Amino acid sequence: MRSVLFVDATRARRTPSPFEAVRSKNCRAGTAAIGENHTEILMKLDIMTLLVMNLIVNAVSAWAMAVIWRENRRQYPGIGYWLANMLLQTGGLALILMRGRLPDVFCVLLANLMMQSGAVLLLAGLARFTEARWRQGRNLALLAAFTLAMAYSLYVAPDMQARQIIVSASIILITGQAAWLLLREVGPRFRAVTNLTGYVLVGFVATSLARIVLIVTNPSGAQDFFNSGTADALAITLYTTLNACLAICLVLAVNRRLLADVGALKDKLEILATHDALTGLPNRPLFYDRLAVALAGARRQDLQLAIMSVDLDGFKGVNDSLGHPAGDALLREAARRLAGCLRASDTVSRFGGDEFVLLIGDVGGPGDALAVAAKILVAFREPFVLAGQEAHVSTSIGVALSPAHGREIEELVRRSDEALYRAKAGGRDACRLYGEDAA
Repeated sequence: MRSVLFVDATRARRTPSPFEAVRSKNCRAGTAAIGENHTEILMKLDIMTLLVMNLIVNAVSAWAMAVIWRENRRQYPGIGYWLANMLLQTGGLALILMRGRLPDVFCVLLANLMMQSGAVLLLAGLARFTEARWRQGRNLALLAAFTLAMAYSLYVAPDMQARQIIVSASIILITGQAAWLLLREVGPRFRAVTNLTGYVLVGFVATSLARIVLIVTNPSGAQDFFNSGTADALAITLYTTLNACLAICLVLAVNRRLLADVGALKDKLEILATHDALTGLPNRPLFYDRLAVALAGARRQDLQLAIMSVDLDGFKGVNDSLGHPAGDALLREAARRLAGCLRASDTVSRFGGDEFVLLIGDVGGPGDALAVAAKILVAFREPFVLAGQEAHVSTSIGVALSPAHGREIEELVRRSDEALYRAKAGGRDACRLYGEDAA
């Protein structure tokens, strides 16, 4: 019994026959081939899936941008270029996914040209949105060179990796310009609005550069884009993520610009409500506010204030002879000369027409006020150059002091006006202090 068992065990460990060895080898080779085919199919499916995801992201982004464009196309014309870019990106990706069903001239050459053209339109739209001047002629030349290089590597010397490098380099050159524009060229007003978009565009540049490095250092040798390897899979994943971020940042840029413009408009309306539109000087309501504050402070500190009413002699003659534009220029220059005769803490206001009212704080007495008035008279004796001609316009000034001539706003302004009328009646180009015949 033991010998039988020993013989059977020996037979169980016998060497396989040649036929069995060949059959086993073929089975292993078949299994390896199936594994390779399975990996190839998975890689193809993975890249196609990533492209479909990128297509969906661009399509949704285009829809969102179309809504933004419809609402803001007149105010911000650059948004139309952004929408065109997203439509071209979507169309280009759709053509790439049709590879194998359509000729390569559509799925490779036209598809990539559409996507690069979209990048150029994005740059043009950003330039218009930020009101920046950017030359686009070089980018048209770049698109022409891109088309020739792609056609050469597609038909003359077919090389898929060369085409990948060309596409990545084109993205770097075009998108890099857009990033530089947003982060370095635009003014502070727009940089706060578009800086996030600029950083996303830097991400496109970095991804394209990394793709080139991976292709050069680790070439796959594949000629089928859908089986091109890890570098393209990673690049498409990052491009998809960046496209989503770009759409979000562009929408945020529009919203930030709207908020900034609304704030600027509010500030402008506040200025228009309190300042003269022609000269930029405080108007009557703002002058009264400042005078009220100055009077309260003067009462607390026992100080004197001076109110001056100033009128231009001969203003109507300038308007009639040289026209209203010359009259407006005269008023602006008069405002400048009046401000130059006062301290920064004093106020020059325009009540209307050629009537100006001045608030001078902390005067030592009538002598100080009259010295300022004399300085103004001298300044206006210099000729005005209007419409290429010299015009001589003098001033008449009435002065009232607080508390000597009153403590209330209307009372002080009225009395400075009364002094002004006496100065005009006395021959003009003169100053009168309220309650005195001459000064």
